[in-house]
Amino acid sequence: ANEEVSIHYIASLSSDFEKDITASEQEIKDYFVKNSLKFKQPLSFNIEYVSIPLEGIDKKTIEDKINGVLRRLNKKEPFNEVAKDTGLELKESGLFNQTDAIPGIGWSPEILNQISKATAGSFLNPILLDKTYYIIKLKDKKEPYIPDLETVKDKAKDTFIKEKAMGLAKEKIENCLKDLKEMYQSDPKSVDFGKSVKEYGIKSNSTDLFKYGSYIEEIGVSD
Repeated sequence: ANEEVSIHYIASLSSDFEKDITASEQEIKDYFVKNSLKFKQPLSFNIEYVSIPLEGIDKKTIEDKINGVLRRLNKKEPFNEVAKDTGLELKESGLFNQTDAIPGIGWSPEILNQISKATAGSFLNPILLDKTYYIIKLKDKKEPYIPDLETVKDKAKDTFIKEKAMGLAKEKIENCLKDLKEMYQSDPKSVDFGKSVKEYGIKSNSTDLFKYGSYIEEIGVSD
């Protein structure tokens, strides 16, 4: 329980190599073709809504206002006209994923549950959230899809570079370990972390004493 150790270690950080990696147009294209599923967009929605705050307004006035809006919407009157006539601002969220917070509203399982079952163009039941009523129309519902390369080109390039850097970092530290083992087998006293990290362009460091299960300085928590 009281045992303490300190370690001397070598670290190969992929982030150190990213700046030296370039990606040609063809490499990005080939990477996207082979890994297109990584860029698949989930089910997403776009909503229009008006909000009616409860604070400073009596319950009957709120009910009358909501019922008045719903009555006109049931008659198929345009949402923007109904909002304008009742002094409400019609807002649009823009596309958001089913796992995201709703732009302008926030995280609401109730809203997400309703829109996941609704069809485009339909209205949800009024929803009370944080002392505000929302009347919401599902404007658009986009099924999961794989976008074209131009849409996600920057993301594809960034992912390609990160993966290539990760592979390079792994290769360097594996080769470094191989050399250290060979040094140790020939002469344990010949093991030289400083020489190895300089040769491979990686880093070495050491920690203060730490106990089992504690946070390891510069490394983190690691069983």
